[in-house]
Amino acid sequence: MFSLIDLADAKNTIFSDRGELVYTPNDSEVSFDLSQLQAVDRGRAIEHMISKRMNLHGIDAEHIGGTNSFDIKLYVNGRIVRGEVKSSLLGPQSKKYYFQGVKPNECDVIFFAFVHPTKGIIVKTCGVQAIRQWIAEYNPTEKEHGYDIYFNDTTENAKLPTIEWNPTGEGVAV
Repeated sequence: MFSLIDLADAKNTIFSDRGELVYTPNDSEVSFDLSQLQAVDRGRAIEHMISKRMNLHGIDAEHIGGTNSFDIKLYVNGRIVRGEVKSSLLGPQSKKYYFQGVKPNECDVIFFAFVHPTKGIIVKTCGVQAIRQWIAEYNPTEKEHGYDIYFNDTTENAKLPTIEWNPTGEGVAV
């Protein structure tokens, strides 16, 4: 009787009545749906999507998740690479992505998953050596849960080098 398009239209009407929103179903259904989840559920969903996408493209990856110190176990050239997935929504006022709890001593690579309002999920990777160098140079405050890292609304951090998964939109982009 009613379709997802009908529901998206109704949601968009409801949300437009609330004023300017960062995430709407008309801009990106994936981003909008992820923005409606609690942070823990959003994080788990993105961990699963990244792990599955890696496997689809020939990278042997196993989702670990839960309370482990890393989220994805990668098998690369006969060794285990520990991957930590961090996800963030764009802040409505700050216009920044805020990643919490980065612990460079507990993984080998960080996957930053930006839930972009119109482009879906943008994934960028960063080796822990770069994180350690950032810590040494800029001396950020380490909190009980780890380090907090901010990126601007274009998913850039001038002090931290990252590599975007296929920025051309082909291959493993989620």
